[in-house]
Amino acid sequence: MAISNLSKEDILDALGIERAGNWFGPAAAAFGIGLVVGAAAALLLAPKSGQELREDLTSRMREMREKGGKGEMPPNPPRGTI
Repeated sequence: MAISNLSKEDILDALGIERAGNWFGPAAAAFGIGLVVGAAAALLLAPKSGQELREDLTSRMREMREKGGKGEMPPNPPRGTI
């Protein structure tokens, strides 16, 4: 067999590499599991109640909108307050 007659599959077989398989299903499942685990960890480790967090986010967004037109950013909160 001449080198010019080699196909991609021949080269992959010679190297012992599998052809592209169906990876989307396992990847989507892993992503979904990661979402659930991350959401559960966030709920368990949240330092504020939901109402406090929503109020804090609302006030920060309001500050960003007000200062956004002026080219300024609100100061960073002190560590440990988030």
